[in-house]
Amino acid sequence: MMLAKMPLDQTRSIFENALLRAITEGQSPHRTAELTEETWSAIDAIAREHPEATVRLISDAFETFERESGYAWLDRYGFDPARGGGRNTLRPSP
Repeated sequence: MMLAKMPLDQTRSIFENALLRAITEGQSPHRTAELTEETWSAIDAIAREHPEATVRLISDAFETFERESGYAWLDRYGFDPARGGGRNTLRPSP
């Protein structure tokens, strides 16, 4: 499932704020379309385990977000290793 169309930095910020709230307060914020159901489920699992959420649960949330959003493949400069651009080649994505 793809995320709603919006800048990845804004989507990442929504994810990080929701994750922080789950880790520190044990609460899941109101769900929005910017994150997928699978990502929200990972955040909910952390909130349920508060204050004993494991590193594995937190890592799973990051991995789910990155897989669902494609954020791991696009950095803030627009380089996409899957398309030949990346930190090593310094060739921007078309």
